[in-house]
Amino acid sequence: IREDARSVARNFYSFLGVDTKFYNDSFDDKIYETKALRFKALNTPVQLCVQILSKLNAQPLLGALYPMWAKIGKKKTKKPPLSQQDRREAYSLFKKDIKKTERLLGRDLSAWKPKA
Repeated sequence: IREDARSVARNFYSFLGVDTKFYNDSFDDKIYETKALRFKALNTPVQLCVQILSKLNAQPLLGALYPMWAKIGKKKTKKPPLSQQDRREAYSLFKKDIKKTERLLGRDLSAWKPKA
């Protein structure tokens, strides 16, 4: 999916019976990137400020400060790998759904399966 988002979107739209030409460049954006605190020592004071501003009903100020803190206070990091035990457990819970998704999309999702 990551390597060919446009193709996946076209196939999905075709499956839904809607215009397959629609594509938004934001589809390529990473939205939920894994991030870690850049300055751990600042996290507690920042959280305290958030609590105080919340109690003062200063939501507009919080709304303005949050994106800045998210950009300055956090850094991109690699997400920790899923252990084989967790992968097996998740796969056992979602096995039927994964197989159904494979059939619906006509795609091989073996990368989601745990290693033997």
